[in-house]
Amino acid sequence: MTERGVAVEVGGEPGLTKRNHRYPKLLETPWEGAVTLAALFEQVCERHKARPAFGTRKFIKKEAEVAADGRSFDKLTLGSYDWITFEEAFKQACNFASGLVALGHGKGERCALFAETRADWFISLQVIIPYISCKCVQVHLLFIFLGMVFMCFLFCRAVSAKISQ
Repeated sequence: MTERGVAVEVGGEPGLTKRNHRYPKLLETPWEGAVTLAALFEQVCERHKARPAFGTRKFIKKEAEVAADGRSFDKLTLGSYDWITFEEAFKQACNFASGLVALGHGKGERCALFAETRADWFISLQVIIPYISCKCVQVHLLFIFLGMVFMCFLFCRAVSAKISQ
């Protein structure tokens, strides 16, 4: 296979630079007018207000299923998707941010985000991302599949600032 690229003098060892041929120059931001992920989320929500953004399926029932080797698995029956629009997602993110401020969450404090991997988790993360980018808070993402011991370890790290005060 032929490797295509343009030789560029950048100092140090010689090498090739590669870029998409559709762009005449290097991109400075991932999206025009959005220099942070938070700004990108806000821009997308503004641009696509009425479009469906996040879908969540309702839980109907859970059944235990035993495999031939004796291991047990949970089989979930889920309903149809309930969708929220980008506008609703942005409103939820703003409400979550207001709630953090009302609870007194301030600069430099740690934050633990624990939820199932679903729309609520992602929307909450959009509020926390600006804090991550300016290093205002340490964020610990806790996933239910990590196991109880590891989740307890991460949770203790996340809230140790509150416990020690």
